[in-house]
Amino acid sequence: MSLAGAIADARKSATRMYINNFADKGRQNTIDMLLGRLVEQRPVYLYDPVNDLVNYELRERYSIPVIAG
Repeated sequence: MSLAGAIADARKSATRMYINNFADKGRQNTIDMLLGRLVEQRPVYLYDPVNDLVNYELRERYSIPVIAG
């Protein structure tokens, strides 16, 4: 490995560390809000007709509780 390659790798690592620790918080908050995971937020229910149909059919067929998710 050359000195230039080592310096480039160190720069990429430092940039990645900065983004992950300081710049990514806003993006994560947005994702948490859309998924209903913020403190004191009402849960968000995603519409998934295929999963709902499969769970319904399994409950009817086997009469056992099915946990999905």
